[in-house]
Amino acid sequence: MANLIDCMHLGRDRVIGAYELDGLIVDPGPSSCLETLLAGLESEPRALLLTHIHLDHAGASGSLVERFPKLRVYVHEVGAPHLVDPEKLLQSASRLYGDDMERLWGEVLPVPAANVVALGGGEEVEGFRVAYVPGHASHHVAYLHEATGDAYVGDVAGVRIPPRQFTVAPTPPPDIDVEAWERSGRSARAALAGAGALLEKARRERNVRRLATLHGARMAPARRTRLAVVLLAAVLALGLAAAALAGVTVYTNNFSGRAEAKQLKHIEGRHCDERWRRKAKSILVEVKRGPGRCGYRPPVEGDTPGPDHDFQAEVKLLRATPVGIRRSAYMAVAVRSGKSSRYELRIFPKKHKYELRRTPAGGGGGFPKKGTTRAIKVNKPNVLRLKAVGNTVTARVNSKKVAQVTDSNPGQVDGRRLEVLVGNKRRTHKDVVASLDNLKLQVPSP
Repeated sequence: MANLIDCMHLGRDRVIGAYELDGLIVDPGPSSCLETLLAGLESEPRALLLTHIHLDHAGASGSLVERFPKLRVYVHEVGAPHLVDPEKLLQSASRLYGDDMERLWGEVLPVPAANVVALGGGEEVEGFRVAYVPGHASHHVAYLHEATGDAYVGDVAGVRIPPRQFTVAPTPPPDIDVEAWERSGRSARAALAGAGALLEKARRERNVRRLATLHGARMAPARRTRLAVVLLAAVLALGLAAAALAGVTVYTNNFSGRAEAKQLKHIEGRHCDERWRRKAKSILVEVKRGPGRCGYRPPVEGDTPGPDHDFQAEVKLLRATPVGIRRSAYMAVAVRSGKSSRYELRIFPKKHKYELRRTPAGGGGGFPKKGTTRAIKVNKPNVLRLKAVGNTVTARVNSKKVAQVTDSNPGQVDGRRLEVLVGNKRRTHKDVVASLDNLKLQVPSP
């Protein structure tokens, strides 16, 4: 059985961990926690299995080889040269961490070339099958332990820190590749089939251990069913400490660049067009036909059914929408969204109208909750905020609470996802045009 060692990074538990198995160490972590790692080992190591060379995973590799000169170090062939000569790696990391480099990661020593075993993916080493899974890093690999079926997948399957109910994708710059990451999610399931479908295992708390170098631990930003990518750079190192009054912020997106814009995925509606607005730094959505709606999902979701989520988005009905259909145009946010269930907050800006809806219908008679409020602005952005905690659903518009309903049967609304939507209730071939911006998700503090 694998031995999980909490490296107590910067004195904190559940931040960085390493796995030891039969004299092998999977991702030893940084040199700043080396003594804690050594104290936790059950035997002298004979090899390191590196999923990738980022300092939080592999920074101690050179120091360990210095102590154990016969240590073999397995790493992808793209990362291997940077273990032997870490100068470029350190220069890149210094751009992000600056004066905190030494405090965070400690000494980073080169690994002698003779100790390095370069991998390409597809090999069998030390009782493990190797899969090449780029995305988080161009040199990322995952290891399937043949004897146990445990999959050690580094950061490719996201990060979950029990007891939280969400999984996030750590994505420090500059190496992230969103499309490659999504392909890796699929190829990992195929290449490491013996692990029992990696991403699906991440859903079940009893099998979180199988996603080994998540460490039940590493502090970083979520995974969706098709491996999400969330740009929360630097949280990886500094810890998920962005606590707010309502809880902990786990995702934000202001669409400041194309990479951020690509995170939002179209999941609902047939007659939809969306594009990134370079100058406005927002997403423009056109609903080409009514009645109809266009829904978009950010890359974060709960790890269990019906998670506690507090989600908000800034939406605006644009003047490009013809006057004759503006009263039927709406924007919305949804939480606990699934195939057949969700809570949804809609606003109709032109009518100053809101609706708090539940799918399926029911919940004790409090849904749908409808009304009007001057808090809803016309021709200006509106911030929609929808919070579901336990059986209580609270809706706010521009900070004003407009509805709160206690659901008598919250188990019926068991989706895991979030959604932001633009819609039109009127039959028409004219376009409803709106913008989406400033997404934010919080979860309750543990």
